[in-house]
Amino acid sequence: MKSVAFVSLGCASSSILAGMCPGTSDRMQCAQMALQRTRRNRTSLLMSEDPMSSRQSDRIWYFAYGSCLNPSVLGENATRPLRTISSDCDAKVTTLRHFELVFNAWSPIPFEPAFANICSRPGSEVQGVAYSVSREEFERIALSEGASVRSRAPNLSRTIDVVLSVKHTGELIRAKTFAFAASTHDANQRPSSRYAQLVFDGMQHWSLDEKYIEKTGIRNWLSADMTANLSGQSREVLRAFSPNASLPEYLIRSVEERFWAAGDKPQVLDPCKYFEPDSMKSDEGKPFLLFIPGIDGSSLTLLPHMDALRRKYRLRCLVVPPKARSSWRQLEEIVIRALSESLSSSERALVFAESMGAVLALDLASKYESMIESVVVLNPATSFNRASMKSVWQDVLPNLSESVYSLAPFAFIPALYDLEFLLSQLSQSSTALSALKAFGSIGLLGELIPRQTLQHRLNLLHNMPVTDRVLQRIRVPTVVLASANDALIPSASESERLISLIPNSRRVLLSSGGHASMTDARLDIARIITAAF
Repeated sequence: MKSVAFVSLGCASSSILAGMCPGTSDRMQCAQMALQRTRRNRTSLLMSEDPMSSRQSDRIWYFAYGSCLNPSVLGENATRPLRTISSDCDAKVTTLRHFELVFNAWSPIPFEPAFANICSRPGSEVQGVAYSVSREEFERIALSEGASVRSRAPNLSRTIDVVLSVKHTGELIRAKTFAFAASTHDANQRPSSRYAQLVFDGMQHWSLDEKYIEKTGIRNWLSADMTANLSGQSREVLRAFSPNASLPEYLIRSVEERFWAAGDKPQVLDPCKYFEPDSMKSDEGKPFLLFIPGIDGSSLTLLPHMDALRRKYRLRCLVVPPKARSSWRQLEEIVIRALSESLSSSERALVFAESMGAVLALDLASKYESMIESVVVLNPATSFNRASMKSVWQDVLPNLSESVYSLAPFAFIPALYDLEFLLSQLSQSSTALSALKAFGSIGLLGELIPRQTLQHRLNLLHNMPVTDRVLQRIRVPTVVLASANDALIPSASESERLISLIPNSRRVLLSSGGHASMTDARLDIARIITAAF
């Protein structure tokens, strides 16, 4: 319709000008000049009305909402490289009318029930920020949102064109944004408090209207009841790796709340301090158990075993956030300080650690016999410098591009997990769907261990403080658990070396589980630890 109107206007302008020119040639020349001017005006007007037109520039207006309002998620210093944008790009607070902000976008991550989404709703509005980004930046953002603009493969979200109204001026802007598949028919689920905090901080950063913020209900979710139901998808993801484990909702919520609350500093946390049932609030008479995680630093692998351990021990977990760049010495000081504050004068701790955490546990055992009663290590990374895959970890992974690195966890499935067990889950109709979703959740490792974090922790392993002499100084009872099918590091042979060096030690060889044995519900950690001493 617009092009017809412009052509008609062009013809009308030519006729008027022709009537004003005395000669035929002059009339023709005037008509041609008028047409040229009209065409230029038409092109200019079309370009101003359609900012997405490639004829205008390489800039695209992108409408950010939800957590993308937070500069740490989308901005010059975003934690994920795919979401970094230049500091000089234009940004305007805008309103998207006849849409509503909801929290029902599907999440493959166990402790993230749902993410922000938008849905059509007449009379409603979504406040956000329009960024003028380059096409390259937009394509990277799209990739991070699971909506690749170049691939025809199925996407997690779809790109939609919207019209925005700029705050204060009322200027209209054509923009692009993303809408996601809903994980439930319910309009809203409760997002994790970690995610809700990101969204709320972003809203505050851009000074969105207070009435709008209140209407979203985001403040309620910053301190909502932790026993709220999880989405079915999150439950299935957890049970795909641990199909026989008891996973009470309060434990899953405690992981979500406490394990992501550490910011950029390592902490020793009580994972159930605020959210446990009344029947388990008493720790009186229970021995103290400290868990030290592997290279991911999250302590999430303890989740399938936490309920059983919590019933027998006063449980604490070391959490090392992705942004932490602590040295071995600093980690040691954090743990010893926590033990000093938690143990009575006559008490000593049982330390249980896996993989990289076992290096720290053994070092602590050699120095602090007065505070540590016994040690259990699972697939200890003391063998890292002898691992056949060391060069891949150290030289290849940290140097991959961001898009390739995000896929790396999937390539390591055979090395990290008991592949035979996972495949058996896929072959059974009762567990196939949840197993498929579990495979998708493995990509979470790229979030827990960004490239720079991986490089830092691999450097720590390369320069580990545990030598043969250190191992020979350990006097506390030590149990070495090793998976016979660990394809990542030589845990079976390393367990033999360790018990030959540590005076009061023995080993337990596990027939299955792979390197990430903690994710295998067939491993009863609570029973093994209790029977070990």
